[in-house]
Amino acid sequence: RESVAGAMSLFVRSEHEQKYDRQTRIWGAHGQEAIETAHICVLGAGPTASETLKNLVLPNVGEFTLVDEKVVAHRDLGNNFFVDQDGLGKPRAQVVADLLLEMNDSVKGHAVQRSPKDVIEKDLAFFDKFTAVIAAQLDQPATLKLAAYLWDKNIPLITLNVNGLIGVARLAVPELEIVETHYENDRADLRVHPKQLALFPELRAYCDQFDLKTMDTLERSHVPYVALLVIAMDKWLAEHNGQVPCTYDDKMKFKESISKTIAGEFVEQENFSEAVKFAYRAYSLPEIAPEVEAVFADPKCANLRKDSSNFWLLAAAVKAFMDDPSQGAGFLPVLADVPDMASKTEHFLKLQSIFAAKAREHRDLIREHVERLCKQVGKPGHSVSDRELDYFVKNVRGIKAVHGRSLADEYDAKTFDADEANELLEEWEEPSEDLRPKDVHWYFAMRAAAEFKIQHGRAPGDCDKDKVDSDAAELIKIQQRLFDDNRIRTKVIPECLAELTRYGESEIHNVAAVVGGIGAQVALKIILRQFVPLDCTLVHNAILGRQKMMRF
Repeated sequence: RESVAGAMSLFVRSEHEQKYDRQTRIWGAHGQEAIETAHICVLGAGPTASETLKNLVLPNVGEFTLVDEKVVAHRDLGNNFFVDQDGLGKPRAQVVADLLLEMNDSVKGHAVQRSPKDVIEKDLAFFDKFTAVIAAQLDQPATLKLAAYLWDKNIPLITLNVNGLIGVARLAVPELEIVETHYENDRADLRVHPKQLALFPELRAYCDQFDLKTMDTLERSHVPYVALLVIAMDKWLAEHNGQVPCTYDDKMKFKESISKTIAGEFVEQENFSEAVKFAYRAYSLPEIAPEVEAVFADPKCANLRKDSSNFWLLAAAVKAFMDDPSQGAGFLPVLADVPDMASKTEHFLKLQSIFAAKAREHRDLIREHVERLCKQVGKPGHSVSDRELDYFVKNVRGIKAVHGRSLADEYDAKTFDADEANELLEEWEEPSEDLRPKDVHWYFAMRAAAEFKIQHGRAPGDCDKDKVDSDAAELIKIQQRLFDDNRIRTKVIPECLAELTRYGESEIHNVAAVVGGIGAQVALKIILRQFVPLDCTLVHNAILGRQKMMRF
């Protein structure tokens, strides 16, 4: 009885593991660990900032610092779920932080009652300790100054701005190195193409052991489709002067050879059906994804330095492995994982062991390249841990380096990508009864509103009713200047600017909740170094319930 209880205890998970089980299944224990060691800074404590933090506190972000100088006012009670009546007159940052921490007492939260603009103006080094910085409703001059500082430090900045039914999210970071992109297409490589099989004698010997002619029905039904493909391809090569199927007709004939010549009356067997389904793996070499090719072609991969990150060091090591004709010979390293297939258990386990052994062999060769490259650039060989090496090699088919675009370049008319903007403005849309501004119009409208605030010290529409029309007229002039300076060919749409003026930079809660959710998702991807984050700018149009990404 005691031994049974002891064995059962091995399978009992901790309360922490059970609590975060669902999300850990998405990004793994290593991802959860990254979240729980992150420290996020959020500037502002309005509804957009609060909703962003909520979506970071719930998955158990390690620590956050909330910077805001305001006290809770009655207007906050109408659009921010993370303030209450008892908090009226108290520091808004502290009230929001306290209520957020009630949702998860494992998180550490700090409230700083100070103007974000004051911190940016006087103490930029304050931001050095954070994993990422999120700025909500921050004025443009302060945003540009903070963005320039963080860009040089390679600290990600996420800016979030809401004005009525329009929201804009922007990620500014020079580079993000992502190992685990969670690609959706099938990138399995079973090494059954003749060129690959020639480099894998262990797999060849395994496949050669199956003699279909001497097998009965039951035995044939248990042969893994990997072996069936190799047998079919051997027969094809013998009959076609060693040439693999290239044309569509040849590929169809190859599949027929599996289902008729090789399978005969056993074509309905599941393993033969799998062989027909995955026949392309025998005649098509596996492609390396463009984003992976881009990593190997990146100058940072070719020109390693002592301060190069482990990502680039590992990428260079894998490329060296691939470039060596006696090692990778142009192919990525073998993976230990073998997809499930119809097979006898002992056949499948043997196949798994063969792939696992070859994967270890390739991994050890890549380790040798890592140590050689470390020596070349003056880094100790143990700079890359075994865990990091295994993680990289396992996910090498989905690595990606995201190169961002700075806010300074986007807001400088000389470097603004006018061609991309004009293309978005002029692209065809299905005609509708009413003229609907494109999402890129709202992007420019938000920029015009930011310029208005610089000139007047307040948002357009945040004034007496009798000045609203004049604000809208002024906003149109600012928008036209923006268009002229940035070489935009289309006309200004006054309705956009009138609408933003009507909003008066109000943060409507449901819009703030969506934009805050977007900001939190981007932050999580940055922390995890998994999935692919937002590429520069996203406009959320709550009028039409749609979103658009842009890169200028």
